[in-house]
Amino acid sequence: MAATKKKSSKTYGHNLETFSLLWLDAEVNTTDENRRAQKRLRSIINYLEIFHDQHECQQYIMSCSEHDRVVLIISGRLSKELIPQIHHLRQLSAVYIYCWDKKAYKHWAKQYSKIKGVVIQLDDLIQQITMDQKDRGKVEEPMCMNFYNVGGNVDKTMTELN
Repeated sequence: MAATKKKSSKTYGHNLETFSLLWLDAEVNTTDENRRAQKRLRSIINYLEIFHDQHECQQYIMSCSEHDRVVLIISGRLSKELIPQIHHLRQLSAVYIYCWDKKAYKHWAKQYSKIKGVVIQLDDLIQQITMDQKDRGKVEEPMCMNFYNVGGNVDKTMTELN
């Protein structure tokens, strides 16, 4: 089940996913295009939290475990205030700046390795997050391993098999 919530209190939904997608923008719910984009983004990273307030978003990120992975979409205006304060956090995996003026943020963004893109079109944002998330999933998702006993040594422990 997808999770999208408007944040106005200190309680947050329970996230059992490795990745969380946060969208911080005072205008995030003001257009139909943004609301449609939220649905598309949830198909990439199921857990989506919407924030209108920079301080609430920062508190949320800081409250996440170091084992969690946060992907943040942020408006250009708020990025210059928040990114310097949170860039060092292990749980912050990637940042995408969604803004009206790419030139105003592109050069500034180069000093932060976790900023993966500065985009002005929603389709470009979604496409870049999709491609990057495939790579992140390979690198950061826990790896599952299965051990099969093909030699018929059913009653032996792992140390006895060596």
